[in-house]
This record gives sequence, C-alpha cells and structure tokens, in this order.
Amino acid sequence: VDIYTNYDCDVQCTNLFEDMCKFLAKNTFPLSGSLNALNLLSLEGLLAIVRSLADASDASGAKLDHQESQEELSSEEHPAPQPNSVEQLRLQKQRKKRLAMGAEQFNRHPTKGLDFCQSLGLLPEVLEPVSIAAFLRTCPGLDRTAIGVYLGEPDELNLLVLTEFTQSMSFVDLELADALRTFLAGFRLPGESQKIARIVETFANHYFKQTPGPLASADTAYILSYAIIMLNTDLHNVQVKKKMTEEEFRRMNRGINNDADLPPEFLSAIYHNILNNEIKMSEDLSSAATSNDKGQPRWDDLLTSMHHKYRNRFAATLGMSSIHARDMFLVAWDRIVAALSVVFETTEDDKVLRKTLEGFQNFSKICSFNHLHEELNKLIATLAKSLYKFAEAADAARPPEEDAQWIFVRDAKVKIAAQEMFAIAFNHADELRDGWRCLLDFVMRLHRLKALPASLLETDDFVDLQGRPLHSSKDGALLHKHNHVHAGKGVSFFRSISYLWGAAQARPAPQDAPKASCLGLPGNEELASWVGSLRLEELLGSTKFLS
Repeated sequence: VDIYTNYDCDVQCTNLFEDMCKFLAKNTFPLSGSLNALNLLSLEGLLAIVRSLADASDASGAKLDHQESQEELSSEEHPAPQPNSVEQLRLQKQRKKRLAMGAEQFNRHPTKGLDFCQSLGLLPEVLEPVSIAAFLRTCPGLDRTAIGVYLGEPDELNLLVLTEFTQSMSFVDLELADALRTFLAGFRLPGESQKIARIVETFANHYFKQTPGPLASADTAYILSYAIIMLNTDLHNVQVKKKMTEEEFRRMNRGINNDADLPPEFLSAIYHNILNNEIKMSEDLSSAATSNDKGQPRWDDLLTSMHHKYRNRFAATLGMSSIHARDMFLVAWDRIVAALSVVFETTEDDKVLRKTLEGFQNFSKICSFNHLHEELNKLIATLAKSLYKFAEAADAARPPEEDAQWIFVRDAKVKIAAQEMFAIAFNHADELRDGWRCLLDFVMRLHRLKALPASLLETDDFVDLQGRPLHSSKDGALLHKHNHVHAGKGVSFFRSISYLWGAAQARPAPQDAPKASCLGLPGNEELASWVGSLRLEELLGSTKFLS
C-alpha cells in the first residue's frame, strides 16, 4: 500500500506498483512447456501481492464490524484527517490518469491535445499562456518534440506561451552555455529554422535581462546562443569528421558584441564547457544518466523531489487499506488472473498447484469484499475454461466404449478445477452474476451422468395452478407463480434451472426424465464423495442467489 500511495498516486512518479505487477505477471508465463525458476519466483511475488490485498480486505472487514462503536468516540480521540488523506490520494491518482490521457493526445496533435485537456479539466475553459506553459513544464509523459513544435509556432497564443515558458526559468548567475542547456532540457528544438529562431530569440532576451555579463545586448546573446548550438552539433555529431577548434569558434564570433569582440577567456570557457559536456537535445534526455549536475539539471529536480518525498513520506494506515486495496487490485486484476490460470494449466507440481489455488481463493475474497462482480465472474469463467481444456486433453486417452461425459468426473485436473470453481461460488455466491452459467453448465453435465445427489433429481412435474403441464419457455411467468405458490413441495433446483435455461424447447415427458442417481450404487463411493465435496445441495438447494 505504501508503494502505491507514494508512487502510483504521485503525479511526478512512475506507477511503480502497476509496473511491478506487469513485470511479475509477464515473467510468470512459461516460455516452454514447464515452469522455470524465474516463472516460480515471479509467481511467488504475484501471490504475495494478492495475499496482501486479501489480508487488507479481511482486516478492513473486521474494522467495519466495530464502526458504530468507533463513531461514538470523542473527536479528541479521532483528530481531523491529515492533508494526505485517502480522498486526496484518490484525487491525485485520478488526476494522474487524466494527465496521462492528456499527454497522449498532446503528443499526437498539440493544439487538439490542449482542447482535450480542457475537456478533462486540466486546463481552464479559456486558455491562458500561464496555464499552458505550466502544463508543458510539469505534465509527465509529454513528447519533447511535440513541445518544441508547439513553442515554435508563429500564432499569437503560441508566442505568448513561449514567453511564459521561458520566463518561468531562472538563469541568474548561470553561464550562457549552462543556461541554454537548462532551457533545452524541457523540449527538443524543432527542425524548421524559423521556429528555432523564434525560440532562441526568446531565450536570449530573457537571459540577457537576468545575466548580461560581458554581453552588450540581447542580440549578442541571440547570436552567441546560435553559435553554441552549432558548436555542440559539430563537436558531438559522429558524422562530422573535422571538429571545430577553439580558435575557429573564436573567429566565428568576432565582432558580434555590438561590433566588438567578446573576451577570449569568455569564449574559451564556453568552448570547453560544450566540449566536455554535450547539450543533449534528444527525446530521451530525461533518461540519460550523468553525474554532472550542470549537464543534467533534471537530476537536481529528482534529488530535491526524493528528499521531499522521504521527508514527507505518506504511510497508509489500516483504516485506508480497504480503499487502496480495491484500487490497487483494479489496476492489475486481469494480469493476475491470466498469470494464475496459465500456471494452473501448466504445473504438475502439487506444491505449486496448492499455492495457485490459494491465489484463486484470495482473488475471489478481494472481489467479494469490494463487490467486484465482473472480476469475480471472469475468475469463474477462467476456471471453467481451464476445466474444459483439461477435459479436452483427457479425451484423447479415453477408451472408445466409455461415454465422453465421464471425463468430467474422473480426470484429476478436471475435478480440481471443478472443486475450486464451486468452492469459490459457495463462499461468494451472492456476488456472482454471469458466472452462474459456467456452474450450471457443469451441473447439467452431472445430470446427464446421473451423478447428482438424489435430492436434486427428485421433483414434481411442472404444472400450472389448474394442473396442466407447462411445455415451453413462454409459460415462464406461470412457472414463477407456480414455484412461489408451491415453494414447499420440493421442486428441484435442476429442473427449474434447466427449464429457465432453455435446455429444450419441449419439456420431456415425466416418465422419460432421468430421476435415478448413480451415486448410491456400489463402486461409486469415490464419485459420491467427490460430488459431495462440491456442496451442490447447499449451493443449489436455495435460489436466493439467483433472485
């Protein structure tokens, strides 16, 4: 939870928890037919995350049981929430998502991207240069080439934004080369010369106002800035074979200081600065690693940010665990269930299998506690898919004279999948929705094999209030009324569901319906024990979960 709150909910930090889940899930998938050490290690990490989220749900559930008594405590025992409250963190996470969406649109088309950011509430309804400049400087994920293209446009708004963007930086007491390096760290210069000229001119005007030094005018700063960019390309472009010398650089800049020469030591310092420390204008500037703080000003920002983060680190409390556990689960649940299902279908190791089944149980516990119906139904569907995959594999080894349906009650992995599926359904039946389809499909297979408990097979015929048989689904309303009136007459769950399920257009004659159960026959003791472990009578004996 601390990782999620301090990184995933921080606009300027990476989604560390989400990336960690992606990494673990990806490396859980085996490249060959068996699990290797990396797969098992990744599985352990993934199961630890699921277990932690499930424990948070349990702990929060226990705390909720005492909610009424807690509300009666005095306000002194419960001080006002701190600034880093649960709601604030959730708002930060939502803002971070909106910023990511806005950055994606801006990178495609800057002008349309700003309009999209307005619709998300990231920018005011009336675009202002100050707000746009702040957005370009602080929004994570913006493409630096797109920023440079936008800043170089000749439109009035773009020029105002360029001015605000430049003036938001301080170049006091910085050498011209270092100031230019700091300025170009935030974007990539566009390719058109006119756009470059507008950007460099704006920079030169601002620099001259703050640190004129030996420069006689803003024009001198403009010309020299252009010369520095040319020098940087010449010295550090591998395609340039003959590099510019210091003497050539001095000669190139003669008479630019209001028809006078700049001090030789001033130009020499600039030359050696660029020679020893390239101005990086590539798109991956932020990922470049260097120990020179002048060469990479973003390291200063990073260190300052981390110092502030550790000094004011937000520690999640138990009372917040359930809320954050839900949010954390939602960013990774699909990858988790996919990874667990692959391990479940692949492994032959009993220990790994037990851990995977425990992971399924913890997954369902989180879904149930947070009322995540879609995610829980997806888990049931995934288990059903694995079940049928096991059945298909076992069908190849089936004796020709044996009914194919017996695979569903004799194959070991099919039985394990069915047990897990029904155990989850039994514990969290009130949260199931479409998952019932998978369960009832398996129940109907048991019915065809006469492998259901006798209590689920014995039933009265379906009749209306006058005793006439019901033959098709168009009489569903009468069936509902009949079941309501005769609720105590033992109408079986299976007959009711098979009718509502639409298993047949016409109801079979009462004498043709298979009512006998093979579970009580000699030799079927193991089958009867396994069917009993599914707890079908308890799960299906009442239809309250299907109301």
